[in-house]
Amino acid sequence: MATPVTDIYDIFLSQIGKDIMLELSNEIVEDLLYGYLLGATVEFSYYCNKDLAIKDGNIVDDLDRDEKFILSKGMILYWLQPKINTQEVIKNRITDGDYVIKSPANLLDKLLKLKLSSESDMRRMIIKYSHKGRNINE
Repeated sequence: MATPVTDIYDIFLSQIGKDIMLELSNEIVEDLLYGYLLGATVEFSYYCNKDLAIKDGNIVDDLDRDEKFILSKGMILYWLQPKINTQEVIKNRITDGDYVIKSPANLLDKLLKLKLSSESDMRRMIIKYSHKGRNINE
């Protein structure tokens, strides 16, 4: 059995807010979501016991809830990266004084903290996942 990618997209969108994506056309949203999910599958495939290949709008294997949430957390990391890169480009183009005055420095700082927090959450979820079903007394 397969897992529709829309299951994971829904979890991801519930975490970032669907209103952000409503401003874009459906084709662009689909491409973005697919790219974020593809990146997340690469990050998680080393630890996951299932085939995370995407075919015909589905992940080949049937994923459980933990696996879906881990992938959605990975999608957040790929969603954040262009926002961080954009802020870093702005920072490099203007002087430090102007950068602080115009306040994207605060946004960049918050984005970087959110990225670190999301990476930590994903790492914690993967560790819990990798120990799932194991008896520590074996």
